[in-house]
Amino acid sequence: MHSVDPRNLDSRLETLRKKSAESIPAHLAAALQTAIDHLAQQGIGSSAPGNGDRAPNFVLPDARGVSVALGERLRKGPVVLSFYRGSWCPYCNEELAALQASLTEIQALGASLIAVSPQWRDVSMTRDEVETMEFDILTDPGNHVSRSYGLVFTVSQEMQQIYRELGVDLAKENGTLGCELPVPGTFVIDPSGTIVLSYANPDYTRRLNTLEVLACLLEMKDRSQRPG
Repeated sequence: MHSVDPRNLDSRLETLRKKSAESIPAHLAAALQTAIDHLAQQGIGSSAPGNGDRAPNFVLPDARGVSVALGERLRKGPVVLSFYRGSWCPYCNEELAALQASLTEIQALGASLIAVSPQWRDVSMTRDEVETMEFDILTDPGNHVSRSYGLVFTVSQEMQQIYRELGVDLAKENGTLGCELPVPGTFVIDPSGTIVLSYANPDYTRRLNTLEVLACLLEMKDRSQRPG
């Protein structure tokens, strides 16, 4: 039996979807799917910057309160930028784990990795969890940066109650009175600040496969090394 490649996010998420189908009560699962369908019908995420667009610049704090600037990272090489909902979301945790498993290759290809969520840094991760992740994990208070990337939507009162039934208080997690989340989005940005790979999906159970990110970075590196 072949072991699953830890970098293969599609495989990790498929396994999680099957587990969730078995563990989440049917009425809650139906409500979550209805919410996903509604976001898709509204076109949430469709205004995210695409391939060839400029990546909006930003400066955000990490879990220790240290500011990280996208522009500074880009001066050192390409950046993989991933927006996620929070550490309370198991699908986000699978994505972060796949990115961590790919980090050595990402760095070997000359790139750096930044993950962003609205989750208040005091509750986003424990010190041990922060130390496990070897890339920038940033807090976006009020979703201002996520909004500039066209990813933000308002969570309905009904869905807030569904999340509370699942043990998640979004207002507490994000440290705000309003209740907004980003749809998951991943962007590969070249050193000039141009997006070369763009992905945004209102279905939080599906993400850009980390293997596709690695393939994009490899192509960028090969292209930069070609003569002429």
